[in-house]
Amino acid sequence: MVAPAATIASDVRDFTLESLTVSVGAVIAWTNRGATPHTVTSGASPSPDGTWDSGSFNSSQSFSFAFENAGEFAYFCSVHPFMTGDDYRRG
Repeated sequence: MVAPAATIASDVRDFTLESLTVSVGAVIAWTNRGATPHTVTSGASPSPDGTWDSGSFNSSQSFSFAFENAGEFAYFCSVHPFMTGDDYRRG
């Protein structure tokens, strides 16, 4: 029997994104806790790299992504490119 992957909750709030450390197989569930639409888009701002893109999500909406490979991944909000989550260090 395989253990289910961990799900990590991360809030998008007040024009900030978090930097998180997760394990391979973990799922991050971002929830917009502010009033302004945002995205969580992989890549170094302002250039998406195509690994994931939530598209615009509004207040109380969520987006999840499962990390299947080890590595470091920068991410940002494509609506507000100054919002960056730095990277995920996974192993």
